[in-house]
Amino acid sequence: MHPDGVRSISVGPSGLDEPEEVASLKLELQASNAAGAQERAEGLLHRARRAARLPDAIPSVAWVTPLTDDYASSARFLDKAEDLLDDGDEQDMAVVAAHIHLEVQVRTLLGRAAEAHGPEWADVLLNTRGLGNLNNKQTQSLIRALLGVDVKQLDQWEAYRRHHVLRNAVVHEGQDAEPEEAKSSVAAVRAICIQLANAAR
Repeated sequence: MHPDGVRSISVGPSGLDEPEEVASLKLELQASNAAGAQERAEGLLHRARRAARLPDAIPSVAWVTPLTDDYASSARFLDKAEDLLDDGDEQDMAVVAAHIHLEVQVRTLLGRAAEAHGPEWADVLLNTRGLGNLNNKQTQSLIRALLGVDVKQLDQWEAYRRHHVLRNAVVHEGQDAEPEEAKSSVAAVRAICIQLANAAR
């Protein structure tokens, strides 16, 4: 059973490079903004620890990002990518799922930023095809204008470029992805999504 406004709760390893014993709690919940989501998540965790008779602890929040308004979680694509990597099978599909996640999140972050303080032209541009593609010059300009980030200066930009080349080879040429390059690809997408989500806050 989930509290009102909590769409999903999952527990698992905290990331691709973390040891198995380092667990994380992922909540998808309704909130008016990122600060409200973090406060609500921390409150739920505090209540859960009290109910389990565990000592109080200050949680370490890894990241907070908006999701699409659809009932189906827009984070499901990154979850699927990481599941595919864990299974050790279909590494190429992990790369594609990670890329879908990135494009959906870029569009969602830009959409929320435009709603909050973007100029009128931003709303028109948000309906442009391919706007989630970080190689798109319009996308780069919008991210710079609305989020204050030059994506080409991000730490993971070169890793993202390698991911994009691999994704294109998988999608357009049916190329197989080696486990290590698929893992690097998903990790790059995850890192860029976190950096953009943090900038959007």
